[in-house]
Amino acid sequence: NNAEKISGFDIKMFALSIAVSVLVDNIELIEAPNLSFPGMFAKVERFNQLDVVYQDTDGNEQREHFDVEAGDFLGIVVQHELDHLNGIVFVDHLKPVQVTMLKRKLKDLEKTFKKETGKAGTVLRR
Repeated sequence: NNAEKISGFDIKMFALSIAVSVLVDNIELIEAPNLSFPGMFAKVERFNQLDVVYQDTDGNEQREHFDVEAGDFLGIVVQHELDHLNGIVFVDHLKPVQVTMLKRKLKDLEKTFKKETGKAGTVLRR
């Protein structure tokens, strides 16, 4: 099987059924850049340890353990991508004070989107 790997992790897992178990109810604030919101960084909450159970493309159950606290960056990536699958984006994680601090950048992003596409877009949904 010649699947592409990220840090030894089979990226095909993202195509199929995923279940996540949080092992330690310990949340850390992680500085999170996001390609959808260029130039914006804010600290968002991420679980420090989690297990991911998924079905690979051959139908076999796979299990992976992630320890973000120990430097396992892919654990952050998995949580980020699961957010997208659940309709959650970067700004949905922001606290009101963070939104206030980034509001001008968010408005500029909306203006740029409208200028480039001719369509109105709303970054903030609250």
